[in-house]
Amino acid sequence: MERIIINNARILHSDIQNKKMQTCYLAEGKFIAFDQAPSDFTADKVIDAKGAWMMPSLVDLSVNLFRKAQNDLLYLTNSLKIAQKSGIKFLCQWPTKSPAFDNPTTVSAIKQHYSTSGNSQLLPIASLTNDLAGQHIANMALLKKAGALGFSQGDYPIADTRVLMNAFAYAASFDLTVFIRPIDPWLNQAVSIHQGVISEMLGIDGIAREAETLEIQRCLTLAKKTGVKLHFSGISCAQSVALIREAKNQGLPITADVAITHLFLTEMDLANFEPACHLIPPLRHLDDQQALLAGIQDGTIDIIASHNRSCSLNGKRNPFSLTPAGYHGLVTFLPLLLMLSEKLDCEFMSILKCASANAYALLGTDAPQFKVNAVADFVLFNPKKSTEHSASTYQSPFANWHLSGVVEHICFDGCFLTL
Repeated sequence: MERIIINNARILHSDIQNKKMQTCYLAEGKFIAFDQAPSDFTADKVIDAKGAWMMPSLVDLSVNLFRKAQNDLLYLTNSLKIAQKSGIKFLCQWPTKSPAFDNPTTVSAIKQHYSTSGNSQLLPIASLTNDLAGQHIANMALLKKAGALGFSQGDYPIADTRVLMNAFAYAASFDLTVFIRPIDPWLNQAVSIHQGVISEMLGIDGIAREAETLEIQRCLTLAKKTGVKLHFSGISCAQSVALIREAKNQGLPITADVAITHLFLTEMDLANFEPACHLIPPLRHLDDQQALLAGIQDGTIDIIASHNRSCSLNGKRNPFSLTPAGYHGLVTFLPLLLMLSEKLDCEFMSILKCASANAYALLGTDAPQFKVNAVADFVLFNPKKSTEHSASTYQSPFANWHLSGVVEHICFDGCFLTL
């Protein structure tokens, strides 16, 4: 491996207490010194970071990169390349029906094929029940052994509470985490839009807040009984934040994440029938957004994820009610995290932990460290360099926004790459 010197980098990590520009020395894929050059060190490459920020690699805890199309594998590979250029090392793939994530062979194949060291890696969340049908509990022990990060029903909530309770008990007996996208199976709607003034204006049956909060209450009740570790993904309502805050205060092993879209957009962004804002979960009221932001600040919400949900550009050109819910969010993830710190008027490190340290903790993996002899695992990005994301390239509600934060170099698992 190359011996590298990186000059004039600002390191964003709790291991580094000062905010001065520093010099890093790398050899054999590890940090071997900071500021003071080791004796007899000759560099193969010297990089002037010019004030760029060096941070731990990111984790995106909620993505769906599978599409029902013949070019799925090519699309997935290209998405991982985009993730790499965006500083995202791990992407957690939610279970789908095609391919089925209830088979250890499938889970193992995904983990092995898309988990190459030095590249962005796809971590499969396996099905909680066979074929996500909500009837027969999957063999979680074998799926975990095959490489499953955790277990979930994804977009297919279990209607039978007895099955859900038994699944939680099974997971708890093996100390496994269950990921919940909270949606009541009876209150869900075909079009993902908040039940409110905009849905009434558009003449579409909306999804009430209760569709989310009732499912959270049901799961929390069963969690108290079974002791299962739960992660609520994509919460969107003020009451959801309150319920999770109370559960944490009671000592329940609960974590939660929010889609970064919902920290910037509300139902009002749908007023012009904007198909790029047709998202899962639905965009809610401004009051809900304020509660989500407060949940980030007080630690009730542990993690921020992109909730990238792949969909075709052609599909988004249909009438709003016929458009698929989803967007391409990998390329805007880091710039939006940076913008969020400005919106909340806080240090970027306090936002960064929601997509790095906290997410690594949920994965059960050690977060990158900036210490001598630690494996180099970082992203070097320019926080002031801006870029514009074209709607013709990325189907995103943030298309044509001027966003700052461009990744220039990455180093995953000690493998350095200039972008």
